[in-house]
Amino acid sequence: MATSVQDWEKRENKAMVLLRISVKENIIPHIQDSKNSNEIWVTFKDLHEMKNTNHVLFLKSKILSIRTEENEAVIAFI
Repeated sequence: MATSVQDWEKRENKAMVLLRISVKENIIPHIQDSKNSNEIWVTFKDLHEMKNTNHVLFLKSKILSIRTEENEAVIAFI
């Protein structure tokens, strides 16, 4: 049982390190006091999740207006 707790703590610490080193400098102040990886993830979600209907509609229209250039291959477009 003790080893499974130790294994979990090791994975938790690794997850926190990976999350912290994967972000831009301007995000660090938002996550520096997080006590676990879940807190970091929730902070990311809160910072980046868009719930504003106008923003969602804007993004939808932007996606729908994307067009390929003439003679552009689909693979190059994607």
